[in-house]
Amino acid sequence: MTDLATISQGSVLYDIFALDAPTELGGTELRIGQIVTKSPFTSSNWGDEHLYFRHERMDDDLAIKPEWTPYTPKYEGIFSLQQMANEPGCPFANLM
Repeated sequence: MTDLATISQGSVLYDIFALDAPTELGGTELRIGQIVTKSPFTSSNWGDEHLYFRHERMDDDLAIKPEWTPYTPKYEGIFSLQQMANEPGCPFANLM
């Protein structure tokens, strides 16, 4: 935890990249954002136990761009695309 305290305000933690289409359809990887600190880090039990980030579901993208479906990996088992989208909390909590 003490290492996190050394990260200053305004630090870029991550560059975020995404494909604008499947590579088979000529998709290009683009930087779409950054995660930047706006303040010094503060430790908290709430952040450790309740703060989760949820990605946009690929099903939502495929509803808009159904032509991407043949180029989209299909997962089964514990990583099923059929998992409930609106369940609160960490989607991997049942694995621990």
